[in-house]
Amino acid sequence: MENLIQLNNGEYAISAVYNDQVIADYRDNPLIEALPPIRSIEEAFVQLGYLPEYDENEIQLSAHYRFTYKINSFLSTIRENVRARNTILKIIERWLCI
Repeated sequence: MENLIQLNNGEYAISAVYNDQVIADYRDNPLIEALPPIRSIEEAFVQLGYLPEYDENEIQLSAHYRFTYKINSFLSTIRENVRARNTILKIIERWLCI
């Protein structure tokens, strides 16, 4: 890891990488500039997507059994994840740009 540094007390830390900001209000704010780039909705959909593992024997089960089994293990939809992502971004923006 190239941005791992050793502090005076012997502990290790990761040195922040600051990104140029497209949004003017975010410029010159080191807390925001150290965050990863904001992803598009399409990128968020891909990254938040979840493909559950399955057992080959489950294919033999009736659809209502497969659906019931998988829906119980599926915690949230992609749409809810994207909505949560947007909400978190808004909170960060308001908190850091006061």
